[in-house]
Amino acid sequence: MPAPNLRRTLITGLRWVTVSRVIAQVVTWVNTFYVIRLLSPADFGLAALAAVFANFLSLLNELGFSVTLVQRQTRDEESLRHVFGALLTIGAIFTSGLIIAAPLIGDLAREPRIVPLVRFVSIQFVVMAFSVIPQARLSMDMRFRELAATGIASALVGAASTLLMALSGAGAWSLVVGSAALAVMRMILLNVFCPSLRMPRLRWDRIRPFARFSGLVLLERTLWYWYMQIDSFVVGRVLGVTQLGVYAVGKQLTNIPLERAMEIVNSVALPAFSRLREDLADVRAGYLKILRLGAAYAFPVFWGLGAVCDPLIRAVIGAKWIAAIPVIQLLCVSMPLRMLNSFTAAPVTAVGRQDVNIKSLLLAICVIPPGVVIGVHYGVTGAALAWAIGFPLVYLINAALVSRALNITVLDMWNSVWPAGFAAAVMSALLALFGEALHSLHPLAHLALAIPFGLLVFLLTLSAVSAESAREMMRFARDLTSRNRVA
Repeated sequence: MPAPNLRRTLITGLRWVTVSRVIAQVVTWVNTFYVIRLLSPADFGLAALAAVFANFLSLLNELGFSVTLVQRQTRDEESLRHVFGALLTIGAIFTSGLIIAAPLIGDLAREPRIVPLVRFVSIQFVVMAFSVIPQARLSMDMRFRELAATGIASALVGAASTLLMALSGAGAWSLVVGSAALAVMRMILLNVFCPSLRMPRLRWDRIRPFARFSGLVLLERTLWYWYMQIDSFVVGRVLGVTQLGVYAVGKQLTNIPLERAMEIVNSVALPAFSRLREDLADVRAGYLKILRLGAAYAFPVFWGLGAVCDPLIRAVIGAKWIAAIPVIQLLCVSMPLRMLNSFTAAPVTAVGRQDVNIKSLLLAICVIPPGVVIGVHYGVTGAALAWAIGFPLVYLINAALVSRALNITVLDMWNSVWPAGFAAAVMSALLALFGEALHSLHPLAHLALAIPFGLLVFLLTLSAVSAESAREMMRFARDLTSRNRVA
């Protein structure tokens, strides 16, 4: 595909994915905030503990094929039959294994109430076997409209299921049933848009060509998952499910902007970089552009969230979650760097340098979990502090690894992100001062004044320190909102 056409396709894809995620998230955010009001910290703690091991196995369950098929642009029917056979086999093994192992997991977590929850969530493994191939085919064909529709509909079904269960008094079951409903609806719609049911086969020699790359994907995801989730397990085991519920809600609210942005970027970035993988200069230019635009989103959103989370928590989810405020504030310190760090996965994967991702994750595992183990003895704020202190070190070392893999200087990367970081720091400082003056107001009135003030300060400061960064951000916003313009 010629470069102008590829860029037009990417902008169109980003537009569809962004619109779908915004619609889905408006609904799910409202639903999430209401559900948080209905449920107790213990309910969230039980659901979080039940999900720790199940979500890990779900990453392994798809055998890395969701990435491998796209990276290799695999479309031949015979290969897909054997991939499908492997997915079904692993799904059945994981489902039966988790059902049997549920009591052991309950003993390990010191919480027997999670046993039936763990057994229920195991159904997602079989469901996923039917989702991987249509997802990969739609991504390879850059059919982002269908992927967007799938995201909206499945999010609506999941949100509605969670809300109905919560209103009926189902407690922690509300969260696991909603998650399962989302997965089932997603599987159905993917196969409607891209029919992929086929007679499964399974011969090792047919999937061996994928094994090395998929194995690296699985290793990378294993390392990523445990460094991201070990804090929840440690908090639950040491402090109990009620404190885990406080920590989980703070973490969930902080992760929402990260996860939604990464869903948008990664759904488009990996297919795009995979098409450009033979031209390192194009990959390099694309990565620096993502860094600039990502920084312009991440720094003001997360540092702004940290600055206004007190009135936000009081207004949206209620006073019983006040204990989550310091958790959110501490997690927001490193969240911009965590988001920028996530942008490295697509370009280095596309050029076959997954070793960079793996080295970065090994480093993170050496830094974050030990910090959490130490910090948790000072409560949930201590666990959150481990992220605020440890992750900047992880990011700096990972930046050096990426610079060598993509032949980019660290100075180029620094120049891409510092203007947004500086502007967001000024914004946060002024919001803190502004917040003191507004502290006596109702939380909603506080937010109504603070949010536009913070946005204005960020835009003015960014324009002052880097007019080009501000113009690029505005051009990109226009591209996403205009049907006829592709700058």
